[in-house]
Amino acid sequence: SGEAGLDVYSRVSSFITTLVRDCHQYSHAGQDLDTMNVVIVTHGLALRLFLMRWFQFSVEEFDNSTNPGNAQLITMLKHVGKNGHKW
Repeated sequence: SGEAGLDVYSRVSSFITTLVRDCHQYSHAGQDLDTMNVVIVTHGLALRLFLMRWFQFSVEEFDNSTNPGNAQLITMLKHVGKNGHKW
């Protein structure tokens, strides 16, 4: 029996909080976040939940997503939107 989806969701939410906190700490220490890369290695459900939380996808959008293939790379490229948000 695998881990329940809600447990993975909670773990991903905690990870995002830690990731954002760490990025703020790096930024305050003088690290240029625009040149920093982050590599996350995880399984399909955790990846889909991470993307759902990060981009605020709806439950329907999440349900319509599929797990990536084995060893498939997913790349999030950062760009600055009209409102100044970066992703």
